[in-house]
Amino acid sequence: MELMIKDDFNTVSCPALAGMVNEIRQDIAYCEQRKRKDYAALADIARNDISRPRVRQRQLRMMGR
Repeated sequence: MELMIKDDFNTVSCPALAGMVNEIRQDIAYCEQRKRKDYAALADIARNDISRPRVRQRQLRMMGR
């Protein structure tokens, strides 16, 4: 999509402007969908990190550190 200044919108036809609006809405929907996937991935990482045993900490405690 091209960058347009405000004055350019007065020369654009209604169907072309509707197409631009539709493209922007699709981009926003894609970003929202990607954000949800990223948050789900972060939640999985956090969940796995909590359930993973802390082997290194146990080894240090056994060594007296």
